[in-house]
Amino acid sequence: MPLSTPEERLKHLESNADRIEHESYVRYFSDSELETKKEEFSSISIEISSIEEQKKKSDAEFKALLTPIKLDAKKLLLELRTKGEPVTGEVYVIIDHNNNEAGYYSPDGNLIRQRGLYPKERQVTLMSVNRSGNLTGTND
Repeated sequence: MPLSTPEERLKHLESNADRIEHESYVRYFSDSELETKKEEFSSISIEISSIEEQKKKSDAEFKALLTPIKLDAKKLLLELRTKGEPVTGEVYVIIDHNNNEAGYYSPDGNLIRQRGLYPKERQVTLMSVNRSGNLTGTND
């Protein structure tokens, strides 16, 4: 005698089971349910693709906005770390034979750095004699 309705099947199972347990299992789809799921998946995949395309475009736009700001921030951070800004230009080297040092000065007259004299710089020149002679420039 075949059990025709779901209620009859359930009643038959309950009456013949040794015990009833609660657990997870896979309920397999019918062919029509499987086709419906495939159509849903296809529709959702197309929607995902469309949204990801929009995301790529907006990411590119945001990157274009953000890149120059990040470059400015990087430059400012470097300036804050070094407590100054990099400058390329003329510097003035003044050799001090009394202390055997060479001083590098900016056009503003600020000492940038000092170092010891190189061997070829230790040779005294006429200019260095005039500077080291404590001349004031007024009728000396």
